[in-house]
Amino acid sequence: ETAVFSYKCTDFYNPATESGIIWNDPDLNIDWPIKEPVLSPKDANYPGLKDLPPDKLPHFRRL
Repeated sequence: ETAVFSYKCTDFYNPATESGIIWNDPDLNIDWPIKEPVLSPKDANYPGLKDLPPDKLPHFRRL
């Protein structure tokens, strides 16, 4: 299976601003079709959404 994945960035890569949430966070209640994906150590150690520090959450503003 092959996939093309694209995403838009708003600035140059800065490792200090990188964050994420664990893929199988039970609070998100996503029924993933895979139970044991191959993950990098970084991705495997992300916190759950409720454990993410507030400064790592995205900021939205009304237009």
